[in-house]
Amino acid sequence: MWDIIGHEEAVAILERALRQGRLSHAYLLVGPVGIGKMPLALKLAQAVNCTSTGNEPPCGACGQCDRVARGLHPDVQVVRVPAGRGPDGKTWTVVPIERVREVVRDSSLKPFEGKFRIYIFDGIEGVSEEGANTLLKTLEEPPAQVIFVLLAAEPGRLLPTILSRCQRIELRPLPWPVLASELERRHGLDAHKATELARVSGGRPGIAIQMAAQPELAQALGEKLQTIERLVGAGVEERFAYASGLAGQFSRDRDGVRRELDLWKAWWRDVVLVGQGLSDSVVHLSRHDAIAATAKALTPAQASAALAAVFAALEHLDRNVSARLALEHMMLAIPRVR
Repeated sequence: MWDIIGHEEAVAILERALRQGRLSHAYLLVGPVGIGKMPLALKLAQAVNCTSTGNEPPCGACGQCDRVARGLHPDVQVVRVPAGRGPDGKTWTVVPIERVREVVRDSSLKPFEGKFRIYIFDGIEGVSEEGANTLLKTLEEPPAQVIFVLLAAEPGRLLPTILSRCQRIELRPLPWPVLASELERRHGLDAHKATELARVSGGRPGIAIQMAAQPELAQALGEKLQTIERLVGAGVEERFAYASGLAGQFSRDRDGVRRELDLWKAWWRDVVLVGQGLSDSVVHLSRHDAIAATAKALTPAQASAALAAVFAALEHLDRNVSARLALEHMMLAIPRVR
C-alpha cells in the first residue's frame, strides 16, 4: 500500500517496474519543495525490501517496511544537504565530497538485511561538481542490488550526464479539490480550512500538511500578507526600507527571499483575478476583502503591471543582479493604493 497523496502516475510507474522486475538502478524524482518526493522515495525503499507474501508491496506492516518507516533500516540511507556556513560567512549548501565518497564505497557492499541498498539524495542539487562526478562513475557502472533515488527541485542545476543516467519521474502540484479532500479525510480539517491550505500550499501536500500541523506557520503567513497589504499603501521611504531588509537577507537566505516574493506574486495574482471577476480562483481566501479593495482601486492594467514587476524581480535575482536594486525597482513599479 503506497498511501501517497496524489501522484498516481508516478506510483503506477514504480508499481509496474516492481511487477515486471525491471527496476531502474537510479531514479530522479523532480518537483518543488513539499510536493512529496521524500515520501515516495521512502515508499519505494519499503516496496523493494518488503517481505510480505499476501499483499502487494509495500505492505507497511512487515519488519522491513517498519524499519524503513522509522528510519532504522541499515540498507536505506538518506543523504541531506548539511546546514552551515562557508568560510565567506554565506549559507553552505554543498554535500561534502567525503560523504559522497562514503556512499560510493558503501554501495559496493551487499545489502545487510534487505534485498536492496537504497541511497536517497535529498536535494541532489546540493552536491558539488566534484561530488557529482564521483557519483556519476557509480551510476555508469551501478552495483547489483543498489538503487539511487535523487530528489531535485531544480533539475536544471544538475550535470547533464547525471540526468542521462537516471529514470526521471515528475511530481506535479495536485489539483486543489483533490488535496483539500485528502486534508479533510486524513487530518480532519473542515472544508474551508482544507480548501485554503490546498490553495496556499500551491497544491503541495507536504506544505499543506505542515501548515495544518503547525498553526504558527499559518500565523506567520498571515503576518507576511499583512506586510504586503501595508506596503501596497505605503510611501517610497517605507517600501525602500523593506527592500533594503529583504536584500540584506538575500545573501544569507536566497530561498527565503524567493519564498517571500512568491507570496507577493500570489497576492497580486489574486488581485488580477478578482479584478476580472474570478474570485473563485483566489489563493488567499482569508485575505479576500483586502484583495478585493485593491482590485477595485486599480485598473486591470495596473494590477497586471504590479504582477509583472514581481516576476521581473525574481528573474533579476536569478541573474545575480544586485538584490537591493532589483527589489527597489519592484517597489517603485508597484502602484500605490491609497
